Amino acid sequence: MSNAVKLTSPPHGILVQPTPIRNDNAFLKNVAINQAAVQLTHALFKTTAVYLAGVFQRTNGAYPAEIGTAAAAGKIQSVAAAGMQLRF
Repeated sequence: MSNAVKLTSPPHGILVQPTPIRNDNAFLKNVAINQAAVQLTHALFKTTAVYLAGVFQRTNGAYPAEIGTAAAAGKIQSVAAAGMQLRF
């Protein structure tokens, strides 16, 4: 059973989700990952909103930092995204 907490973005405001990850199985022995994510969403109209999101990740160096499919050359990585949401 997962201990993950599912957070949904508020229609107006800030979502902050710190995620410390520790896995002690044989394959990922001694891996420690610290990750923080922030998302800002602003509603322009009833069905249109703009967003800005950012993720920062730091590992203990046993494996490179990896967000999605993008692996970093070192133990620190950050990713940012901006966009527009249209609801129908």
